[in-house]
Amino acid sequence: MTSIDELLANNRAYAESSGTGHRDVHPSRRLAIVTCMDSRIDVFAALGLEGGEAHILRNAGGVITDDVIRSLAISQRKLGTREVMLIHHTDCGMQKVTDDGFRAELQEATGM
Repeated sequence: MTSIDELLANNRAYAESSGTGHRDVHPSRRLAIVTCMDSRIDVFAALGLEGGEAHILRNAGGVITDDVIRSLAISQRKLGTREVMLIHHTDCGMQKVTDDGFRAELQEATGM
């Protein structure tokens, strides 16, 4: 069984145990959080949040990019969030990567 197969099985069990109740798409805390995609960060546990309380936007380094701005605009204008929290963390791998260096690495690897 692959990791994805296992996760799909977990999702089926979760969906079956969750019932048919509908959760509001508007975060109850009216909060959006931007943070790094680092798998060590459990945003919900770290902040004591429950599902449905905040939008969580993640990318490499927790950087405010055009797509994050788009998501924040939708979160605020269409889904009622009023606060934005930006979380960075120690030992972030993105501190060791530059856009130019990474671009050169990709070009070298692909022979471009």
